[in-house]
Amino acid sequence: MNRIAVIDNSVLVSFIDSGQIDLLHQTQSIFQYLLVPEKVRSEFLNVTSEYLPLRERFADAFNIPNSFYRLCSTYDPILLGIAQTLVDPGEAEAIAQARKRNVYLFFTDDQDCREVIEKEFSWLRTMGTSSLVAMLDLAGVLSNAPKVWRNLHKVSGFKHPQLKVAVTNAFFLLGIRPDKKLFSEKSSWKRIFGEPPKKKEGRRGKS
Repeated sequence: MNRIAVIDNSVLVSFIDSGQIDLLHQTQSIFQYLLVPEKVRSEFLNVTSEYLPLRERFADAFNIPNSFYRLCSTYDPILLGIAQTLVDPGEAEAIAQARKRNVYLFFTDDQDCREVIEKEFSWLRTMGTSSLVAMLDLAGVLSNAPKVWRNLHKVSGFKHPQLKVAVTNAFFLLGIRPDKKLFSEKSSWKRIFGEPPKKKEGRRGKS
């Protein structure tokens, strides 16, 4: 396994705020490691004292050599300068580090950032928390997938079209040939919420 990705503060927070830190740890079953830019670490720890202890304990792993979450300080300086004019500091550092480390996957829930990357840095593929959860679901490592999805929905409010995009992304990232029956099962709104999705949920989004 040689899957490596850069992860943004927005995705770390999605797992933290939904009380699913253990779920994030389970991504070790599908990734070799995740890179955490220094600016992203700073953003992650920039919270009130009420939430800081939990985040500090989690961030302690960033400094452990060869840990799954690896603090990354190397980046392409020219690309960093360009990216800083277009996106936030943590995201700019992530883009420049992905180029330096030859990583082509960036997990972020910032839709504005994802649109900029798609337009200006198309060599880097972006996906969000929903796609990461879909990978775990498709890999069969979730003991109660519907509950996990419901907890995530409380934080992100994803819609059915976004769920289907996430499952499509999961097939691609795991290198699994798309199967209509399996896709239908994993993207089933009824499986998660016990009822079909409401009509006209809104425009199709990224996951």
